[in-house]
Amino acid sequence: MASQNNKPEIAGLTKITLADIGLDKPVVQAVVEQQKGKETAICRIVGQATGMKAGSTDKGDYVKFTGLFQATNYLHPEVDYRSGKCIMPNVASGMLEGMLGNAQSEIKGDAEGGGAAVVFAFEITAKGDPTAAVGYVYGIRSLIKGKDPLEKLFAELPAIPVLKLLGKK
Repeated sequence: MASQNNKPEIAGLTKITLADIGLDKPVVQAVVEQQKGKETAICRIVGQATGMKAGSTDKGDYVKFTGLFQATNYLHPEVDYRSGKCIMPNVASGMLEGMLGNAQSEIKGDAEGGGAAVVFAFEITAKGDPTAAVGYVYGIRSLIKGKDPLEKLFAELPAIPVLKLLGKK
């Protein structure tokens, strides 16, 4: 339930995962089915990541980020979830892992990064994929423009040439 000033309630969690914010596999499958497989935004995760640690469970490998995080499940936006730890789908954690590694290499510090921090805001999407074991795949959109180092690099590149096959229109 939202507070009286229409701001979402804040709920503290030990860690943020999609399942912990109400987006477990059956819920995501239902969203994908309802949307007829179209890519659909399901949540937003924002934060400041200061560290990361790889781990593994019977469900697979993951990266757990430390810092300060807030997540909003788009099915229930009346509650925002906060935590000092966050595990995201691989497509998002891979992006953040690269950004945090880049930030850590740019500063002089200890082996763990010595105070490097990355501010990010990701929108997580789900899209039907019959070849995926669960019937869907996750996608990601950065909600903060100008923070992605590749965005700056691509802005400096010349236009991509259009390649046409001979004899084809």
